[in-house]
Amino acid sequence: MANARGKAIDNTHLSIDQAEARGFIHRDYIAHCLRWTHVAKHLQKSYATARILDIGCGVDLPLARLLYSSRLIAYDYVGVEYNKSHKFKVEPFHSGKFPLSVYGSVDFANDDQVMIRQPEYGWDRETMKDDLVMFYKGDSGIESEHRLPNTLVSFEMIEHIEPSHCRAVLKKMRMIMQHTKSVTGENPVAFISTPCWDPNVGAAGNHVNEMTFTALGALLEDLGFRIENVAGTFASQRDYKTQLTADGHLKTYEALAKHFDSNYLATIFAPLYPEHSRNALWTLRIPREGEVAARRFPYLDDVEGVWTSSEHWQELNGDD
Repeated sequence: MANARGKAIDNTHLSIDQAEARGFIHRDYIAHCLRWTHVAKHLQKSYATARILDIGCGVDLPLARLLYSSRLIAYDYVGVEYNKSHKFKVEPFHSGKFPLSVYGSVDFANDDQVMIRQPEYGWDRETMKDDLVMFYKGDSGIESEHRLPNTLVSFEMIEHIEPSHCRAVLKKMRMIMQHTKSVTGENPVAFISTPCWDPNVGAAGNHVNEMTFTALGALLEDLGFRIENVAGTFASQRDYKTQLTADGHLKTYEALAKHFDSNYLATIFAPLYPEHSRNALWTLRIPREGEVAARRFPYLDDVEGVWTSSEHWQELNGDD
């Protein structure tokens, strides 16, 4: 199935230039900014050792820009993107002070483009601590080598690919995190955001595969992730006003509403109500050895369908 634009992989990107041209920053883009600052907040004390893999990084490279302008100079930043590499806006990094590597025309799930293998030559073993390394091959056709990432980010990407493709991407993220944990002893983290599909509202025209909140949570746990946290990024008042009132937050909301419009308010209380939000941000880890964490969600098999906006929604469950 293709989306309304006729694409099974949609490479739309959200540009701040387009947003500013209207003289109005929509809640979607406000939420984007808050996602990037959330990662920056996480890296405040560890940015110097952060090896970031940004999957679906966007041609504007917004996360890298934010980190650079905030003087959070990572150890390594790798961005992979389905758009062609000539579209990357790398001018802000001309000084070379930020360790930016970006690869275009990359399907992250493709093992011929993104792979793990033991380096055969050229590494300082003492420096590298015998780590396995990631190899990336974009539209340049040249393989490039990087240490295994300890921070993975994929914001607003998995809704742009079909369910089976989405599952393959998530499985690969989990595999990489497991390798990093096993080889380096680190506790890698992944940040994923995506819309929460509501069949009564429908999916965006450029989205191939929006998933329900419960279906995605179930899938993540089925694949072996531990959900450390999940927060809404923006929400419509009608979707969570009842819970807002029950929790005693309505007076605060109404006080803020005297100053902020509904567009901005949509982002303020949403983190408290991911299950009622239009979009959610998931923080994922690999379970500790021997850990049997209590599930937050049922198994995907037990979640009532339809799980996604794609007519191939059942392929989200896979056959592995």
